[in-house]
Amino acid sequence: MARLPDPPVKLQVRLLSLPTRASLAAAHAPVANANRLLAVLGLQWEDGLVGWGECSALNRATYSSESAADSFERLSDWVNGGPEPDATRLPMTAAAIEMAHLDAYLHHGGQSLAKFLGASTSKVKAGATIGLSSDEESLRETEELLALGFGRIKVKIQPGRAGGPRLLHEAFPELEIQVDGNASFGAEHLGELTELGSFVSAIEQPFPVNQPELAAELVEATAALVIADEAVGNIADAKVLLTVGALGAVAVKPPRLGGLGPAVEMLDWCARNQVGASVGGMLECGLGRRALAAIAAVDGFTVVGDLSPAGRWLSKDPWPDLTLADGWIEVPDRPGVAPPPDQEILDRFTIRLTERTA
Repeated sequence: MARLPDPPVKLQVRLLSLPTRASLAAAHAPVANANRLLAVLGLQWEDGLVGWGECSALNRATYSSESAADSFERLSDWVNGGPEPDATRLPMTAAAIEMAHLDAYLHHGGQSLAKFLGASTSKVKAGATIGLSSDEESLRETEELLALGFGRIKVKIQPGRAGGPRLLHEAFPELEIQVDGNASFGAEHLGELTELGSFVSAIEQPFPVNQPELAAELVEATAALVIADEAVGNIADAKVLLTVGALGAVAVKPPRLGGLGPAVEMLDWCARNQVGASVGGMLECGLGRRALAAIAAVDGFTVVGDLSPAGRWLSKDPWPDLTLADGWIEVPDRPGVAPPPDQEILDRFTIRLTERTA
């Protein structure tokens, strides 16, 4: 990804604690969080130009080995002159640095991220996700999402709690439903998942990453698309899964892959190998969500993905949110990755700060 030729003269990394309006409990993190911890990086150049990057690592190291607080520490080390985090080991931390540099580069050139990435459309179909909850709560939340225009819902599931999608299908037969197991199912659940495949359009990461043979069995047994998420951290991982018949599609998540550059490369690989692709979210704030909307507008995505406004889960956000209209997300077209943050909100919800002047 592009960078300005001169280094930044001021660097800051913040750990934010943003209040949430809704939780998204999942098999890997069943406990709801009242706040979303988020590390963000700000780089400033001599002429006053500032670029911002988001590290989308979650509150705890459950989905991956990275957490928001650990990423803050690693970015602080880099800000203070330490080595740049390795994208192969710390992809989400490295992605924040890539985004901050790219944001500044695009603001300097007056170009939007969508145009830079080669986006082919000005709007993308929205997709919402609902977490583990009671059947009554899932029905209520789905009804609210339908009223907002969402036509695709992804439901978090885990063993013993996979009956909700059938109720949603019966209540809303025209709704496209996907499910996400977050690697919580095993061989004994193949029948249950195969049955789900008769009325859901996609099953995301049902099995642990080290059991691709189970995913291959499910690919053969169901008409639903089997999507790899945690199992694919790079193209090499995807090649292995494709070789053993365990890959129907990839959830393309820029933070998990190491940034927007690797995400575009993954999308190109999927297109060349006739593998499906959906855009995947990480509970980003408005900064990361705008980056997600920009890449979602690039040709190659074949499955409706996790693209919805950050305001679904955040009650306060330093960055402007995405715009949802009639079930579609408007692709941001202003220069940079995102507009500058609201400084008052940024300061109010910063719980840790590291700064250095070069």
